[in-house]
Amino acid sequence: MSGQVIREIAINTKARLAAYWATCLEFNLADHSTEAHAAVDRAVEDYFEHVASLPADQVSIVSAMKALFSKLDEISHRFGSGLLETDERELIVTRVLDAASGAGLDLTRYPGGDPTLPFRNF
Repeated sequence: MSGQVIREIAINTKARLAAYWATCLEFNLADHSTEAHAAVDRAVEDYFEHVASLPADQVSIVSAMKALFSKLDEISHRFGSGLLETDERELIVTRVLDAASGAGLDLTRYPGGDPTLPFRNF
């Protein structure tokens, strides 16, 4: 896959997150705010931009995912643990893995096809 495919994943993810965030705010879910959502959006967008520019190098791609999840952990600690839970994980992690695969990461080399399990805390 190419950088263009990763950019398409990013665009789709941004739209899905926006719709999801609107629902969270509508129902006044714990720890959700426009500021918290903007922080998550920025971290995810930065990941997509970074991974699209990487060579198809397993170490670099996994490192980019580690950096993203570290940033998401920081955001969760800052805004509260209710911000990033199961629904958010399903939405974000799936797209992060799609982009990593698009950048050349062989997901079959990892248990369950998910290299983020050892360092993902949500």
